[in-house]
Amino acid sequence: MAYKVLFHKQATKDIKKLQPRIRKDVISALENIAINPRLLGSIQLSGHTDLRRYKVNRDYRIIYRVIDEELEVLVLDAKPRGDVYKKY
Repeated sequence: MAYKVLFHKQATKDIKKLQPRIRKDVISALENIAINPRLLGSIQLSGHTDLRRYKVNRDYRIIYRVIDEELEVLVLDAKPRGDVYKKY
């Protein structure tokens, strides 16, 4: 069963700011994450038991939280890799 993808307010803004080609790749990655949040290529962030990251292209990352009890994925950030880790 697919997970429901929810967006943090800031993540929505970040995705809207992306170039159209990158935005398309991020949306495609989110569709895959909805099917399997722990898909090959997603990695748990060190120091966080509930946060994962997924690489999009070479330079962009999606940071998200998996909520298994509710079958939800909360997208926290989708930014260039140099910016995305500053919060975490």
